[in-house]
Amino acid sequence: MSELRRRRARGGEAAAAGPARAPGGVQACRQESEAEEGARDAPLAHILAAPVLLLAVARFSAAIYSGISDCDETFNYWEPAHFITFGYGFQTWEYSPVYALRSYLFLMPHAAAAKAAEIALGRPAAFFLTRSAQAAFAVLVESMFAAAVARRFGHGVGAGTAWLLAVSPGPFMAAVAFLPSSIAMLHVCLVWALWLSGRPLAAVFIGSGPHSIPGHASTAAVTASVRRWSLPALGGTCVLVWPFAALLFLPLGVSALLQAGLARAVLVAAASFVLWAAASLCVDSHFYGRPVLPAWEIIRYNVLDRSEKGGPELYGVEPWYFYVANGFLNLTLALPAAAALPFVAALCHVLAGGGPRGALRGRPLHAVGFSAAAFLWFAFFSSIPHKEERFLVPAYPLLAFAAAFAACGGAAALSEVARRAAPGLARSAVVRLLLRVDVAFMLATGALSASRIAALHTGYAAPVGIYAALGEQLSSLRASRGAGPIHACLGAEWHRFMTSFFLPHHDDHLSYVRFGPTGLLPAEFNVSVGTSGVPPFMNDLNREEPSRYVDADRCDFLIDVDLGEAQGDIPALRSRALRTLAEAPFLDASRSRFPWRAFYVPGISKQKNVYASYRLLQLAPVARVA
Repeated sequence: MSELRRRRARGGEAAAAGPARAPGGVQACRQESEAEEGARDAPLAHILAAPVLLLAVARFSAAIYSGISDCDETFNYWEPAHFITFGYGFQTWEYSPVYALRSYLFLMPHAAAAKAAEIALGRPAAFFLTRSAQAAFAVLVESMFAAAVARRFGHGVGAGTAWLLAVSPGPFMAAVAFLPSSIAMLHVCLVWALWLSGRPLAAVFIGSGPHSIPGHASTAAVTASVRRWSLPALGGTCVLVWPFAALLFLPLGVSALLQAGLARAVLVAAASFVLWAAASLCVDSHFYGRPVLPAWEIIRYNVLDRSEKGGPELYGVEPWYFYVANGFLNLTLALPAAAALPFVAALCHVLAGGGPRGALRGRPLHAVGFSAAAFLWFAFFSSIPHKEERFLVPAYPLLAFAAAFAACGGAAALSEVARRAAPGLARSAVVRLLLRVDVAFMLATGALSASRIAALHTGYAAPVGIYAALGEQLSSLRASRGAGPIHACLGAEWHRFMTSFFLPHHDDHLSYVRFGPTGLLPAEFNVSVGTSGVPPFMNDLNREEPSRYVDADRCDFLIDVDLGEAQGDIPALRSRALRTLAEAPFLDASRSRFPWRAFYVPGISKQKNVYASYRLLQLAPVARVA
């Protein structure tokens, strides 16, 4: 969409992690029989309790305290959801019926949750409660994923996967973001949990024991699970969430074809696709006022009309290594560990021996197969010119799993190599130390992730508090002034707007003033035409539209941060400031150096970095001549 895509935050958030219990040598990754697996099922809840608890703490902390790092989340999803729920909000060109690139059906669960939360506690609490509802869903599906990994590949790998999902900066932020890529990430957790376990959804979550369901699914059970859950879910992801997510499900589709047979797999997938397409067609045609399927429209815009419209490259291009650098910030040490999985798996396979009960027999190759989609996804999006941080998000769970298996398998393989090289050292401190390589990896990842989230919180969390203060000031001013429009103005900081949930009245306006050259800014929904009428002054060429700006004399408040020379109306508005109502430090990234701006080091980062003041200013009224 317009100027939005120029303004990407280059990181994610994270939480600190504790150690995962190290597996005992190669035996930890041995392919157990069903009876052995059943015996291991008993303590599974205890093994996963700590990482799942940390997962819950991380998700709900992100829901309450983190800001919005991607302006697409605000203007393409929160704002139209706010409009269909409360009657006002911002509209982007993608929601014009002329283009119809976004699905209103996708907005429905969040809109319903926001309405219920607003009835219960009002706004802006509804924003945080809606986020918390998504956080609860994230904990559910991520726990299912970790449990399925634990049953398939061992407790150490399952616990490690949960730890990495909890502590890695990228999943920390993405799990509560209202974006198709984030919902696709949670969907991957759900589908892969079912694919890995080969058992129905409720049994996976509740963790039914070995007496009712065997630990290893038979081929028939896996086939039934894929047919029953994975393929129908795939249709919903491709139609409703993000059409390009189909690429991520290619290995799953191949597995389904091999296990379920061509006719059955294609029939179930087609039926699922038709079901979701029909739902989208009905709902979106109602809102847009014409027959439309947004999944098709977005493919047409990004692929078929690329030469005519310019495609997504209008909003910036990045070098091929963008996701390598960005992935390290969002996954820290888990990214190189995941990349090492094929080599670790090959070593484990060599050490496994030839017998059917040999250590690691079959497991390493299975791990590579189950995580192959992440590498395919990474390679594809690295090859296209237009890159955004959120495009990597759906692959996070599979990369976390790959890293956890690489850590577990690496520790097991190193200890086995040491035993074979020097049999007399089998019980030495060296071997015992090698068995704890995965613990050291988890600790190092947790520490680096904690440093990353601390850097982001101290550097970029200011808008959360400032917009909360704005909501209070708007209510207070309206109580004293009465009816009439109130304008909270901003310029270059428009892309950090924390949604209309912080504008308590329909006549409270977030208004743009001129601040220098830019692209097409979002506009308030035109209530008279609603969602089905064609809004004026929209274009898909990222061309600046002067009608977006208001007369600076109408501004009652200014949200401002001084990060350089001010342009346009901003200097005059600053001169009208009566007082500062709220302020918080905000990192000036252009004048702060790496690594201090990217990772927080107590006692050092604040000295090395440069901070500006993010402020909410009350402006003096301008006398108007009658």
